[in-house]
Amino acid sequence: MEPENVSPFNWNDATVLVTGGAGFIGSHTCRKLLELGASVISLDNYNCIYTPDMKHDNMRRLQEDFGQRVVDLHADIADRRQFEAALAPYADRINAVVHLAALTSVFDSTDNPDEYVNVNVNATQHIADWMKDHDIRKMVFASSSSVYGYRNTAPFFETDDVSKPSSVYAATKIMCENLLHTYAGLYNMQVVALRFFNIYGPAQPPSLVIHKFAEQIFNKQPVTVYGDGSFQRDYTYVGDATNAIAQALAYDKANYDVFNIGTCEIYSVLDIIRHLEEKLGMPANVTHLPQPPGDVPLTHADTSKAQTELGYKTTKSFNDGIAEFVDWFLSYHNALQETVS
Repeated sequence: MEPENVSPFNWNDATVLVTGGAGFIGSHTCRKLLELGASVISLDNYNCIYTPDMKHDNMRRLQEDFGQRVVDLHADIADRRQFEAALAPYADRINAVVHLAALTSVFDSTDNPDEYVNVNVNATQHIADWMKDHDIRKMVFASSSSVYGYRNTAPFFETDDVSKPSSVYAATKIMCENLLHTYAGLYNMQVVALRFFNIYGPAQPPSLVIHKFAEQIFNKQPVTVYGDGSFQRDYTYVGDATNAIAQALAYDKANYDVFNIGTCEIYSVLDIIRHLEEKLGMPANVTHLPQPPGDVPLTHADTSKAQTELGYKTTKSFNDGIAEFVDWFLSYHNALQETVS
Protein backbone atom coordinates (compact mmCIF):
# COMPACT_ATOMS: atom_id res chain seq x y z
CA MET A 1 0.00 0.00 0.00
CA GLU A 2 1.11 3.52 -0.71
CA PRO A 3 2.07 5.47 2.43
CA GLU A 4 -0.66 7.85 3.53
CA ASN A 5 -0.56 11.47 2.33
CA VAL A 6 2.15 10.88 -0.27
CA SER A 7 2.17 13.51 -3.03
CA PRO A 8 1.53 12.21 -6.55
CA PHE A 9 4.46 10.13 -7.80
CA ASN A 10 4.44 7.73 -10.72
CA TRP A 11 5.85 4.68 -8.97
CA ASN A 12 5.25 2.35 -11.92
CA ASP A 13 7.55 4.44 -14.11
CA ALA A 14 10.19 4.95 -11.41
CA THR A 15 13.58 3.26 -11.30
CA VAL A 16 15.31 4.10 -8.03
CA LEU A 17 18.98 3.62 -7.24
CA VAL A 18 19.39 2.59 -3.59
CA THR A 19 22.96 2.81 -2.32
CA GLY A 20 23.57 0.35 0.49
CA GLY A 21 20.53 -1.49 -0.84
CA ALA A 22 21.51 -4.94 0.44
CA GLY A 23 21.86 -3.82 4.05
CA PHE A 24 19.35 -3.47 6.87
CA ILE A 25 17.60 -0.19 6.02
CA GLY A 26 18.48 -0.58 2.35
CA SER A 27 16.79 -3.95 1.84
CA HIS A 28 13.67 -2.82 3.70
CA THR A 29 13.65 0.32 1.52
CA CYS A 30 14.00 -1.71 -1.66
CA ARG A 31 11.05 -3.86 -0.62
CA LYS A 32 8.89 -0.81 0.14
CA LEU A 33 9.65 0.81 -3.23
CA LEU A 34 9.07 -2.45 -5.09
CA GLU A 35 5.73 -2.91 -3.32
CA LEU A 36 4.75 0.58 -4.47
CA GLY A 37 5.47 -0.42 -8.08
CA ALA A 38 8.96 0.98 -8.69
CA SER A 39 11.94 -0.90 -10.05
CA VAL A 40 15.08 -0.87 -7.90
CA ILE A 41 18.80 -0.94 -8.56
CA SER A 42 20.72 -1.80 -5.40
CA LEU A 43 24.36 -0.77 -5.20
CA ASP A 44 26.30 -2.29 -2.30
CA ASN A 45 29.93 -3.17 -1.64
CA TYR A 46 29.07 -6.14 0.63
CA ASN A 47 31.72 -5.21 3.18
CA CYS A 48 32.33 -7.19 6.34
CA ILE A 49 30.99 -4.50 8.70
CA TYR A 50 27.54 -5.98 8.05
CA THR A 51 27.60 -9.79 7.84
CA PRO A 52 27.82 -10.41 4.06
CA ASP A 53 25.67 -13.55 4.31
CA MET A 54 22.81 -11.48 5.72
CA LYS A 55 23.10 -9.07 2.79
CA HIS A 56 23.05 -11.91 0.27
CA ASP A 57 19.98 -13.36 2.00
CA ASN A 58 18.28 -9.95 1.85
CA MET A 59 18.83 -9.67 -1.89
CA ARG A 60 17.93 -13.29 -2.57
CA ARG A 61 14.52 -12.80 -0.95
CA LEU A 62 13.93 -9.58 -2.88
CA GLN A 63 14.79 -11.23 -6.19
CA GLU A 64 12.62 -14.24 -5.38
CA ASP A 65 9.67 -11.94 -4.64
CA PHE A 66 10.14 -9.31 -7.37
CA GLY A 67 12.27 -10.94 -10.07
CA GLN A 68 13.83 -8.74 -12.73
CA ARG A 69 12.54 -5.53 -11.12
CA VAL A 70 15.52 -5.89 -8.74
CA VAL A 71 19.10 -5.39 -9.94
CA ASP A 72 21.88 -6.30 -7.49
CA LEU A 73 25.15 -4.47 -8.23
CA HIS A 74 28.37 -4.96 -6.26
CA ALA A 75 30.47 -1.79 -6.21
CA ASP A 76 32.06 0.67 -3.80
CA ILE A 77 30.69 4.22 -4.00
CA ALA A 78 33.99 5.52 -2.62
CA ASP A 79 35.66 4.21 -5.80
CA ARG A 80 34.28 6.58 -8.41
CA ARG A 81 35.40 4.64 -11.48
CA GLN A 82 34.11 1.37 -10.06
CA PHE A 83 30.62 2.53 -9.20
CA GLU A 84 30.23 4.54 -12.42
CA ALA A 85 31.21 1.48 -14.45
CA ALA A 86 28.74 -0.68 -12.53
CA LEU A 87 25.92 1.82 -13.13
CA ALA A 88 26.73 2.59 -16.77
CA PRO A 89 24.22 0.09 -18.29
CA TYR A 90 21.41 1.44 -16.09
CA ALA A 91 22.04 5.19 -15.87
CA ASP A 92 19.46 6.14 -18.49
CA ARG A 93 16.73 4.27 -16.56
CA ILE A 94 17.34 5.80 -13.12
CA ASN A 95 15.24 8.82 -12.15
CA ALA A 96 15.79 9.00 -8.37
CA VAL A 97 18.40 8.05 -5.77
CA VAL A 98 18.02 6.93 -2.17
CA HIS A 99 21.50 7.36 -0.70
CA LEU A 100 21.83 5.17 2.40
CA ALA A 101 25.37 3.77 2.06
CA ALA A 102 27.69 5.02 4.80
CA LEU A 103 29.91 4.08 7.69
CA THR A 104 27.80 4.65 10.80
CA SER A 105 29.69 3.94 14.04
CA VAL A 106 30.20 6.93 16.34
CA PHE A 107 32.96 5.08 18.20
CA ASP A 108 34.80 3.75 15.13
CA SER A 109 34.76 7.16 13.46
CA THR A 110 37.05 8.49 16.20
CA ASP A 111 39.71 5.94 15.32
CA ASN A 112 39.24 6.08 11.54
CA PRO A 113 38.41 9.66 10.55
CA ASP A 114 40.03 9.42 7.10
CA GLU A 115 37.90 6.43 6.19
CA TYR A 116 34.70 8.09 7.41
CA VAL A 117 35.35 11.26 5.44
CA ASN A 118 36.17 9.24 2.35
CA VAL A 119 33.19 6.86 2.49
CA ASN A 120 30.61 9.28 3.83
CA VAL A 121 31.55 12.67 2.38
CA ASN A 122 33.68 12.06 -0.71
CA ALA A 123 31.43 9.24 -1.90
CA THR A 124 28.34 11.43 -1.44
CA GLN A 125 29.98 14.04 -3.64
CA HIS A 126 30.69 11.29 -6.22
CA ILE A 127 27.01 10.31 -6.21
CA ALA A 128 25.86 13.94 -6.50
CA ASP A 129 28.24 14.56 -9.41
CA TRP A 130 27.07 11.39 -11.14
CA MET A 131 23.46 12.52 -10.73
CA LYS A 132 24.29 15.95 -12.20
CA ASP A 133 26.08 14.38 -15.16
CA HIS A 134 23.11 12.08 -15.91
CA ASP A 135 20.39 14.67 -15.29
CA ILE A 136 18.96 12.80 -12.28
CA ARG A 137 17.37 15.46 -10.09
CA LYS A 138 15.86 13.71 -7.07
CA MET A 139 17.68 12.34 -4.00
CA VAL A 140 16.69 11.21 -0.53
CA PHE A 141 19.71 11.27 1.75
CA ALA A 142 20.05 9.35 5.02
CA SER A 143 21.29 11.80 7.62
CA SER A 144 21.32 11.13 11.35
CA SER A 145 20.10 12.36 14.73
CA SER A 146 23.78 12.47 15.70
CA VAL A 147 24.08 15.85 13.94
CA TYR A 148 22.43 17.51 16.96
CA GLY A 149 25.39 16.74 19.24
CA TYR A 150 25.13 17.25 22.99
CA ARG A 151 21.74 18.66 23.98
CA ASN A 152 20.37 19.60 27.37
CA THR A 153 16.90 20.39 26.07
CA ALA A 154 14.51 18.21 24.10
CA PRO A 155 12.92 17.51 21.73
CA PHE A 156 15.22 18.33 18.82
CA PHE A 157 13.95 20.51 15.97
CA GLU A 158 15.24 20.77 12.40
CA THR A 159 15.91 24.48 13.03
CA ASP A 160 18.30 23.75 15.93
CA ASP A 161 21.97 24.66 15.53
CA VAL A 162 23.98 21.69 14.22
CA SER A 163 27.35 23.43 13.96
CA LYS A 164 28.90 21.61 16.93
CA PRO A 165 28.96 17.84 16.28
CA SER A 166 30.32 15.56 18.99
CA SER A 167 31.77 12.83 16.75
CA VAL A 168 33.51 12.46 13.42
CA TYR A 169 30.53 10.45 12.18
CA ALA A 170 28.16 13.29 13.04
CA ALA A 171 30.49 15.79 11.39
CA THR A 172 30.44 13.78 8.14
CA LYS A 173 26.65 13.80 8.08
CA ILE A 174 26.57 17.58 8.57
CA MET A 175 29.14 17.99 5.79
CA CYS A 176 26.96 15.87 3.50
CA GLU A 177 23.86 17.92 4.32
CA ASN A 178 25.72 21.14 3.49
CA LEU A 179 27.21 19.68 0.32
CA LEU A 180 23.82 18.46 -0.93
CA HIS A 181 22.19 21.77 -0.07
CA THR A 182 24.76 23.43 -2.33
CA TYR A 183 24.24 20.94 -5.17
CA ALA A 184 20.47 21.32 -4.94
CA GLY A 185 20.82 25.07 -5.41
CA LEU A 186 23.48 24.97 -8.11
CA TYR A 187 21.99 22.21 -10.25
CA ASN A 188 18.25 22.46 -9.61
CA MET A 189 18.06 19.15 -7.76
CA GLN A 190 15.40 18.11 -5.26
CA VAL A 191 17.18 16.75 -2.18
CA VAL A 192 15.49 15.64 1.04
CA ALA A 193 17.73 14.86 4.03
CA LEU A 194 16.08 12.60 6.60
CA ARG A 195 17.61 12.75 10.08
CA PHE A 196 16.92 9.23 11.26
CA PHE A 197 16.69 8.50 14.96
CA ASN A 198 18.09 5.02 15.76
CA ILE A 199 16.35 2.70 13.33
CA TYR A 200 15.67 -0.85 14.53
CA GLY A 201 13.66 -3.89 13.47
CA PRO A 202 13.88 -7.32 11.83
CA ALA A 203 17.14 -8.12 10.02
CA GLN A 204 19.15 -5.38 11.71
CA PRO A 205 22.86 -6.34 11.83
CA PRO A 206 24.62 -7.71 14.93
CA SER A 207 26.64 -4.49 15.25
CA LEU A 208 23.54 -2.48 16.25
CA VAL A 209 22.79 -2.31 19.95
CA ILE A 210 19.41 -4.06 20.08
CA HIS A 211 20.71 -7.04 18.10
CA LYS A 212 23.96 -7.05 20.07
CA PHE A 213 22.12 -7.11 23.41
CA ALA A 214 19.79 -9.86 22.15
CA GLU A 215 22.78 -11.98 21.14
CA GLN A 216 24.44 -11.50 24.52
CA ILE A 217 21.27 -12.37 26.47
CA PHE A 218 20.47 -15.35 24.22
CA ASN A 219 24.01 -16.76 24.53
CA LYS A 220 24.14 -16.10 28.30
CA GLN A 221 27.06 -13.69 27.85
CA PRO A 222 27.61 -10.46 29.80
CA VAL A 223 25.54 -7.61 28.36
CA THR A 224 28.03 -4.77 27.96
CA VAL A 225 26.58 -1.38 28.82
CA TYR A 226 28.60 1.81 28.48
CA GLY A 227 28.16 4.12 31.44
CA ASP A 228 25.29 3.59 33.88
CA GLY A 229 22.71 2.74 31.20
CA SER A 230 20.79 5.99 31.60
CA PHE A 231 21.51 7.35 28.10
CA GLN A 232 18.20 7.75 26.26
CA ARG A 233 17.34 7.36 22.60
CA ASP A 234 14.41 7.90 20.28
CA TYR A 235 14.01 4.58 18.40
CA THR A 236 12.37 4.38 14.96
CA TYR A 237 10.83 1.19 13.61
CA VAL A 238 12.30 0.36 10.21
CA GLY A 239 8.89 0.20 8.52
CA ASP A 240 8.21 3.78 9.58
CA ALA A 241 11.60 4.83 8.22
CA THR A 242 10.91 3.27 4.82
CA ASN A 243 7.50 4.95 4.69
CA ALA A 244 9.28 8.26 5.30
CA ILE A 245 11.72 7.52 2.46
CA ALA A 246 8.85 6.87 0.06
CA GLN A 247 7.10 10.04 1.20
CA ALA A 248 10.33 12.02 0.76
CA LEU A 249 10.74 10.73 -2.81
CA ALA A 250 7.32 12.17 -3.59
CA TYR A 251 8.02 15.49 -1.84
CA ASP A 252 8.42 18.40 -4.26
CA LYS A 253 7.87 21.59 -2.27
CA ALA A 254 11.53 22.69 -2.13
CA ASN A 255 14.87 22.08 -3.80
CA TYR A 256 16.31 21.13 -0.42
CA ASP A 257 14.68 20.24 2.87
CA VAL A 258 15.44 18.31 6.05
CA PHE A 259 13.14 16.30 8.33
CA ASN A 260 13.44 14.47 11.63
CA ILE A 261 12.27 10.85 11.45
CA GLY A 262 11.66 9.37 14.90
CA THR A 263 8.83 8.56 17.31
CA CYS A 264 8.96 11.44 19.83
CA GLU A 265 9.41 8.82 22.59
CA ILE A 266 12.64 7.98 24.40
CA TYR A 267 13.97 4.83 26.06
CA SER A 268 17.11 4.25 28.08
CA VAL A 269 19.67 1.52 27.47
CA LEU A 270 18.34 -0.29 30.54
CA ASP A 271 14.79 0.01 29.16
CA ILE A 272 15.93 -1.85 26.03
CA ILE A 273 17.47 -4.62 28.09
CA ARG A 274 14.26 -5.01 30.11
CA HIS A 275 12.18 -5.27 26.94
CA LEU A 276 14.54 -7.91 25.51
CA GLU A 277 14.56 -9.89 28.76
CA GLU A 278 10.77 -10.00 28.69
CA LYS A 279 10.46 -10.97 25.04
CA LEU A 280 13.26 -13.56 25.13
CA GLY A 281 12.19 -14.92 28.51
CA MET A 282 15.80 -14.84 29.69
CA PRO A 283 17.66 -12.70 32.25
CA ALA A 284 20.48 -10.32 31.30
CA ASN A 285 23.83 -10.30 33.09
CA VAL A 286 24.71 -6.60 32.78
CA THR A 287 28.33 -5.46 32.88
CA HIS A 288 29.14 -1.74 32.89
CA LEU A 289 32.08 -0.24 30.98
CA PRO A 290 33.34 3.37 30.86
CA GLN A 291 31.45 5.66 28.51
CA PRO A 292 33.58 6.30 25.38
CA PRO A 293 33.93 9.82 23.97
CA GLY A 294 31.64 11.12 21.24
CA ASP A 295 28.41 9.43 22.29
CA VAL A 296 25.56 11.71 23.36
CA PRO A 297 23.29 11.21 26.40
CA LEU A 298 20.03 11.98 24.61
CA THR A 299 18.29 11.93 21.25
CA HIS A 300 14.64 12.98 21.03
CA ALA A 301 12.91 13.91 17.78
CA ASP A 302 10.24 16.45 17.16
CA THR A 303 8.54 15.11 14.03
CA SER A 304 5.82 17.73 13.61
CA LYS A 305 7.42 19.07 10.41
CA ALA A 306 7.57 15.60 8.84
CA GLN A 307 3.98 14.95 9.89
CA THR A 308 2.77 18.19 8.30
CA GLU A 309 4.88 18.23 5.14
CA LEU A 310 5.38 14.52 4.37
CA GLY A 311 2.36 12.93 6.02
CA TYR A 312 4.74 10.91 8.20
CA LYS A 313 3.43 9.03 11.21
CA THR A 314 4.55 6.15 13.39
CA THR A 315 2.72 2.86 12.98
CA LYS A 316 4.24 0.59 15.61
CA SER A 317 4.90 1.01 19.32
CA PHE A 318 8.38 0.31 20.68
CA ASN A 319 7.02 -2.70 22.57
CA ASP A 320 5.50 -4.18 19.41
CA GLY A 321 8.58 -3.35 17.36
CA ILE A 322 10.85 -5.13 19.83
CA ALA A 323 8.51 -8.13 19.81
CA GLU A 324 8.71 -8.27 16.01
CA PHE A 325 12.51 -8.00 16.15
CA VAL A 326 12.72 -10.85 18.69
CA ASP A 327 10.48 -13.06 16.53
CA TRP A 328 12.85 -12.46 13.61
CA PHE A 329 15.92 -12.95 15.84
CA LEU A 330 14.75 -16.36 17.09
CA SER A 331 13.85 -17.56 13.59
CA TYR A 332 17.23 -16.31 12.34
CA HIS A 333 19.03 -18.33 15.02
CA ASN A 334 16.95 -21.41 14.31
CA ALA A 335 17.89 -21.15 10.62
CA LEU A 336 21.57 -20.81 11.55
CA GLN A 337 21.41 -23.91 13.75
CA GLU A 338 19.73 -25.89 10.98
CA THR A 339 22.46 -24.84 8.56
CA VAL A 340 25.20 -25.94 10.98
CA SER A 341 23.54 -29.27 11.74
